[in-house]
Amino acid sequence: MSANIKIEENNGSANILVEDFPTSTLIAGTDKYYGYYKGVWIKYDGLTPKYLAQLGLHPGKELRFSKKNVAEFARKVLPKLEKSDYLAITGANGLRAILPPEAAFIFELDYQDNNVLCQAFVQYGKDTYLLNRNFTQATRREAKRENEVEQLLKQYFTDFKNNEYLLSNDNLDHLEQLLDQGIAKLKEIGEVQITPTFKSLLQSTNTHMEIDVSVNLTNELIDVDISSQKMSWEDIQVALKAYKEKRHYFVLSNGLLQKTQQLTIEQLAQALHDLNISFTDFIHGKLQLPAYRSFYFAKEMRKANSLHFSSNESFNQLIKDLNKNELKQNKLPDKLKNVLRPYQKEGFNWLNTLVNYNFGGILADEMGLGKTLQVISLLLAHQKKDSTNLVVAPASVIYNWQNEAQKFAPELKTAVLGGTKKERTQILANASKYDLLITSYQSLNRDLEAYQKLVFNIQILDEAQNIKNHQSITAQSVKVIKAHHKLALTGTPIENKLSELWSIFDYLMPNFLGSYLDFKKKFELPIIKDEDEEAEKQLVEMVTPFILRRLKKDVLNDLPAKEEEIVYVNMGSKQSELYKLQTQKLIAELSCQGDAEFKRAHFKIFAQITKLREICCDPHLLYENYHGNSGKLIATIDLIKANLENEHKILLFSQFTSMLEIIQNKLRKLKVPIFVITRATAKKERQDKIHQFNSLDKPAIFLISLKAGGTGINLTSADVVIHYDPWWNLAAENQASDRAHRMGQKHTVKIYKMVTRNSIEEKIISLQHKKADLAKIILDNDGMAQATMNRESLLKILK
Repeated sequence: MSANIKIEENNGSANILVEDFPTSTLIAGTDKYYGYYKGVWIKYDGLTPKYLAQLGLHPGKELRFSKKNVAEFARKVLPKLEKSDYLAITGANGLRAILPPEAAFIFELDYQDNNVLCQAFVQYGKDTYLLNRNFTQATRREAKRENEVEQLLKQYFTDFKNNEYLLSNDNLDHLEQLLDQGIAKLKEIGEVQITPTFKSLLQSTNTHMEIDVSVNLTNELIDVDISSQKMSWEDIQVALKAYKEKRHYFVLSNGLLQKTQQLTIEQLAQALHDLNISFTDFIHGKLQLPAYRSFYFAKEMRKANSLHFSSNESFNQLIKDLNKNELKQNKLPDKLKNVLRPYQKEGFNWLNTLVNYNFGGILADEMGLGKTLQVISLLLAHQKKDSTNLVVAPASVIYNWQNEAQKFAPELKTAVLGGTKKERTQILANASKYDLLITSYQSLNRDLEAYQKLVFNIQILDEAQNIKNHQSITAQSVKVIKAHHKLALTGTPIENKLSELWSIFDYLMPNFLGSYLDFKKKFELPIIKDEDEEAEKQLVEMVTPFILRRLKKDVLNDLPAKEEEIVYVNMGSKQSELYKLQTQKLIAELSCQGDAEFKRAHFKIFAQITKLREICCDPHLLYENYHGNSGKLIATIDLIKANLENEHKILLFSQFTSMLEIIQNKLRKLKVPIFVITRATAKKERQDKIHQFNSLDKPAIFLISLKAGGTGINLTSADVVIHYDPWWNLAAENQASDRAHRMGQKHTVKIYKMVTRNSIEEKIISLQHKKADLAKIILDNDGMAQATMNRESLLKILK
C-alpha cells in the first residue's frame, strides 16, 4: 500500500496534498494501518499514521508552504519524502524550478585594535549579499536561513557596526567560545576566511611561554624573582589569574592571545598554590619569604621542571645542609666526643644546623634515646657570655634536666625554677648570670609576666606534646617567650590529631604551616575526612626537614628486645553484673540523644565511660559496699608474685591512683620494697624514690600513676612493665614502657597489658592502633588514618 503525494507550485509557494489514500477502507492503529480483504485482516507495516503525522501530512488534507518556507521544505523535507518506498510523489521538479540558488555563506575574520571583526556574506549563484541585509522584492533569498545564521553569529559577537560583527578581546567569555567552538561551527555551515592579522592572533595562542624563577638566600630571607623575556610581570599575573579562573585564554598587554593550558603556567600556578603563595603577594614579580621555606620551595621547583629555575650558592648550601643524609659536621664539645653515640652526634649536627640557620625543629627520637643529652651538647657548644637558654619541661623531670646538665656539662651554670614565687622571681631577675634556666610548664604560666621582659638564646620545650592544644594557656604562654632559636623535644608530636603538630610548629616557626584555619582547610580536613593522599604527601614534604626521628631498634643494636603480651582476664560474676548494668544504662542514654545533645553532654558521657573502666579495674573504685572480687586484680597480683619470685623488678602503671592504693595494700604482705609515684609526689621525693629503686639489687615494685610518671624518668633497673588499665593513647603507654626500655637496659623487657574480656578495654586496644597510624605518617611517611569518636562509634564500642 502507498500514498500519492501531489506538489503544486502556486506563485512561489507550495501546496502539498495526500491523494488516493483509501482511508475509508482502512483502520488507523497507533503504529500501523489495518485492512479487511476477503475475510482476512491485513496489516500494512510501511506507511504508518505516525510517519505521516511526523511529515505534517494527513490523508485528504492540504499542507501549504509559504514563499518564506518553501525553500527549506524543498531542501530538507522533500529529499526524505522521495526516499520512501511507500510514497509516490508528483510535481517535485516543478517546485525545484522556482527555488532560488542554494545559499552559500562566507565569513571573513579579522583582528584590529584588540577587536575580532567578522563580515558575513551570503551567495546565491553569482550574486553576493551582506548576510540578512538588503532584501528586495526582485531577489529570491532564504530569509529564514539567513536569520538563523545571524543569530548564531550573535552568540559569539557582542556588537554590530559598519556591517561588521565585533568582539573585544577583553570579553574573554565570548572570545573563548568563539575560538573553542564558534569557528568550527561557522566552518560547518560555510567558508571561513581569515586575514593575516587574525592568523597571527591564532598562531600566538600556540606560542610556548618561558618563565624564569630565580632564588637568592640573603640575611635569613629568600628573594624570589619570577620573570620572562617575552612577557611582563603583569602578563604573568594575567596568565595566573586566567588559570585560577579556569579560562582557556588570556590576553597579553600587546593584544595577542595565549592559551592558558601551558605546562609552564600550570606548573607555576601549582607550585605557588602548594607553597601557599598568591601571585598578588608579588611586587613586580619579586617576593621575600622566610628561609625556612627554602627546602620545600626547592622541592616544588624540582617538580616544576618546565620553569627555568636558578639559585645562588647560599641557597644551594642551605638545601644541602638540610639534607639529613649529608649533615654538616659541627664541632663537638671535647668532653662529649667519647660520650655521644653515633646517632646522638648526628642529632647534635642536625640541631646545630637548625640553630645556625635560625630554624626551629622537633627532635622526635623514640623515648630512651637520650634527647636530653643531645640538647645539652648543643647548649654547651653555643655557650657564650650573657646568653641564657631556657628549658620548659613537665614538673616531674625538671630536676632530671638539672642532674643531666651537672653530669655532662657542669660548666653550664644552671638554675631550676622550682621553688617559691619569690625564689623564682629572684632567679629570673638575674637570668643573665645563668647559662641555663629550667622551669615547668605550670611555673612558666604563673611567672609569665617576668619572662616577657627577657630574651633567651635557645628555648627548648621538653615533652612538647604539652602544647598540643593550641588554645590552651600553656600553649599560648610558651609562644610569647622571646628567643632567638626555638626547639621542641617529643617522641609523640601527634597523639590524636593533626592540629597537635600544627601547634608545635606554630611555636617553632609561626606561619610555617599557615594559620590554623588555613591548615585545617588545606591539610587536616582533606587528610582525615577525605583521605586525600596528595594533601598528606604535601604535608609530609613540608615538615620532614624539620623533624628528626630515630627508633631504638634502628640505632641501638645493643639494646635488648622488649616483648609485649596482652593478658586477657575474665570478670568476677558480681563484677560482670555491675558492668552490664552500667553499660545498658549508658547505651539507653546514648540511643535517646541526637548528635547535638551528644556534643553538649560530652563530659557527662566521658564520666560514664570512666565508670565502666573503673569497674573493669575493680568495682571497689566506685562502690564502697561492693562484696565481690575483681578478676583483673586477682590475675595481676598472681602475675606480680610470679615475677618477684623470679627476681624481677617491676613497674606497674595505672590511670587511677586509687587503684594503686588497692594494689599497694594487697602487696604489703609480700614484704618487698614498694615505691609509689603519683601527681601528689613532690619533685624532690620523686627523684629520691627513683634513685632508691634503681640502687636496689633485689626484687621490688614501683607503682606509678601514668600521667605523673609516664615520661621523663629513668628506671632501667626494672625489666618487667605491667599496664593495669589500657589508655586510649598508645603513645602514652609506650612512653611509660620506655621508662625501662631505654639506654642502659641490660635485660629483655617484658611488657604485660592487662585487658578485661568482653569490655570496653578490648575496644580501647583496637582504637589505640588506629590513633597510632596518624603519627606514623608524619614521622615514618606511611599511610594515614584517625579514629574519631562520635555517638555512633561510641555505641558500637559499647555493644
